[in-house]
Amino acid sequence: MVWATWLADAARMTGYPVIEVSGWERRGSSGGRALNAVEGVVLHHTAGAKTGNYPSYNVVLKGRTGLSGPLSQLGLARDGSIYVFGAGRANHAGESFWAGFSNLNGYFIGIEAESVGYGQDWTQAQKDAYPRLVAAILHYIRRNGGRAGGHREVGLPKGRKTDPAGFNMNEVRSLVDSYLANPSAIRRGGAVQVEPDRIFKPGERVLRNTVPQLSGPDVEVVQKWAGAKADGFYGPNTAKLVADKQRSAGLEADGVAGPKTWEYILSRGDELDMDRTELKNAVREVLAEDGVKKSFAETLLEYPVKSEYDGTIHPFKRFVSLTSKRVIDLLQRK
Repeated sequence: MVWATWLADAARMTGYPVIEVSGWERRGSSGGRALNAVEGVVLHHTAGAKTGNYPSYNVVLKGRTGLSGPLSQLGLARDGSIYVFGAGRANHAGESFWAGFSNLNGYFIGIEAESVGYGQDWTQAQKDAYPRLVAAILHYIRRNGGRAGGHREVGLPKGRKTDPAGFNMNEVRSLVDSYLANPSAIRRGGAVQVEPDRIFKPGERVLRNTVPQLSGPDVEVVQKWAGAKADGFYGPNTAKLVADKQRSAGLEADGVAGPKTWEYILSRGDELDMDRTELKNAVREVLAEDGVKKSFAETLLEYPVKSEYDGTIHPFKRFVSLTSKRVIDLLQRK
């Protein structure tokens, strides 16, 4: 069970004003329930009043007779402002199916955009903000435009809903995918220059299952150690396999690659995602700092040690184990 407490941050990616409704981080429908997971987005219109910026505020937040609020996690006002109503489950989809998921209230974020529901009253701000907001959410959960469905598409039985009237959902998904291909373009005004993502070296940060998922070469190192698919994204499956590996290694099985787990991984030369020549030279430097004679150091570095993982021979594994933290510190300074 999860609370989508990142929703306000995702909404801010659009560049439109974000209004966080008090208590939203632990607000969910049906008695304050959390989501099962976050797997996509459903687009709605409110069928509200003709005037006002977001006249449906109270009904979306509190619900109506026979249906408790919130009726969506997010609201899109006529001026493009985004309301954040809740981080848990919302009663927005009813009986539904999309992208292999049924009963979408437990899995999809709902957006209630203010409109009378005839498809003719959308403001320019809404037309611009809606696909950007959808793209921002999908960017956070690392899903593509195919995970965005209009209520009229996902609702069962087919034909019982018309929202969001006036939006061609195939065009929306295409635009969303174009934003996802270049996330800096999600912000209104088009693409902006951003600094490239920082590349973390193995052991430089703690890795855990988050939204959005942590990614990079250091994640691949942990995934290879844990026997997970080395796709570079630290998701729930990676966390589970890391916990299994930690348990077998006598470490705390929390699924988090923290300092102790990194020390364990990096103490084994076969687990380092770096050139072996570079690693061997780093070991030489550390041994030299300790005053070890060069001839003795060379003998040590060539001494074969059998890997406990795959049975192969790693000549310097024992000495990486003895000096791992200092070796890694040295490599990170280079």
